[in-house]
Amino acid sequence: MVEHMTIYYSYLASPIGDLLLAGDGDNLHLLGFPEGKMRTRHQDLWRPDDAVFSEVKSQLKQLVDQRLTGKIGQEEYDRRRRELLDRL
Repeated sequence: MVEHMTIYYSYLASPIGDLLLAGDGDNLHLLGFPEGKMRTRHQDLWRPDDAVFSEVKSQLKQLVDQRLTGKIGQEEYDRRRRELLDRL
């Protein structure tokens, strides 16, 4: 018998639109964008769950806020973003 993995999702408001976060509850599997060739929306069988993504949302919000307020430059932003996504 094949077990199906439950996929959870949540959206994170950002300056470029709502980002889709999707994963199995332990790992982030997808970061979807609202526009362009990376545009992604949740699938009907996925379950909404904001709590699953609370930590990654907090980290992404902090990183974007620091970039937008000029507290970090583009190079540092890119480095931290890569580190964050690598950990997920």
